[in-house]
Formats: sequence, C-alpha cells, structure tokens
Amino acid sequence: MNKTRRAREFAAIKDRHEAASPSWNFEPVAGRMELQSARSAKSELMPLCLFETDHNAADFNMLACAHGDIAFLLDLLNQTFGEVRRLQIALGAVDAPVVDKVKDYTTHASIACNSASFRKFLTHIHGFQPPEDVKAIKTAAAEHLCATLEIDTRKDLNAHHRWLKLNGEFKVWERDGAL
Repeated sequence: MNKTRRAREFAAIKDRHEAASPSWNFEPVAGRMELQSARSAKSELMPLCLFETDHNAADFNMLACAHGDIAFLLDLLNQTFGEVRRLQIALGAVDAPVVDKVKDYTTHASIACNSASFRKFLTHIHGFQPPEDVKAIKTAAAEHLCATLEIDTRKDLNAHHRWLKLNGEFKVWERDGAL
C-alpha cells in the first residue's frame, strides 16, 4: 500500500471517529443487552442496537470502550508521528519545512489560534489543554502559543524566529497525517 493511500485511509478513520458518538454504554433490556450511544457527554444515551446476552462480557466491554480506545490510539500515533518528524529533522534525515513568506506574523499567529486544526496540533504536540469554556479557547490557545515560544505577547512574533519554527512544525504535522 502506498503512502498516499495509507494517508487517505488514516484520514478516513479519523473522520469516522470524530463523527461517531463519543459516549457508549450497554444496558440490560428485556433479557438482551442494548448498545446505547450519546452525541455528547451531556446528551442522553439512546438505543443503537440489541444483542443476545449469550455473548462474552469481554465482547460487550470491547464495543463499549471502542471509541475511547480508538481516541487513545489516534492520539498516541499523532504524538509518535510528531516525534519521528522532529527526530528526522534534528538528524538531518529530512529538510525542515519551508515556511510561507508571511510579513505580519502576529496576524498569522492570530489566524492560526482561531484554527481548530492548529489548536489540535498545540494539544497533541505541545501540551495545550483547551478550557471547558468554548469562548475562552482562542484566548487560551494564544496564551499557550506565547508560553511555548517564550514571548510575552503575539506582537513579539514580528521579530521572532521561534514562530517560524513552530509554524513549520505545524505544516509538517498537518501534511503528514494530523489527527
């Protein structure tokens, strides 16, 4: 299987995982086991399908935990991909990515912090912990970006090479199968 086909299949797995309900559970119903799912942690569990109870309990547990297990494995793969790419660059096995010629890095960083993909990159590669409050996510991402780059404000980016390096890492991460 070639690299492009693997990348497409990996992207399809990520898309299916993101589209699927995150909460799963089994409940006994009329002598059977009912698989239930919820669109969010706050949503009510809804019936998905019924199973006969003569199945092994480990099989039910496997199905109920599948979404969380896949999330864990995708995150682990993403961290591994990022580390491999950083090591390849550090060892000179591959060239560091070429960064777009941007004149206003402050604006570019602001746009990046508004991007869900960039925030996901910060989370998986640079330890960003998004807040529960959706309205605070962009501000928190900008603050984490400044902390990661060891600068006081995004305005410092216009004369800062660390932004170029981090943005280059993001472009590689995104190109090579971002989660």
